[in-house]
Amino acid sequence: MDFEFYSVSLGIRGRGSLEISPEGNRIALTVVNPISGQRVTSDLQRTN
Repeated sequence: MDFEFYSVSLGIRGRGSLEISPEGNRIALTVVNPISGQRVTSDLQRTN
């Protein structure tokens, strides 16, 4: 799923994507800084 975001602290809008694994236990998030083009990724995984 693609999304747009607004950073209040930086005063910029950007784009990102979110992917949830079929099992529902992992979320992969990527955002792109529209000024520098830098990609930031985060991978969250549920543990018991």
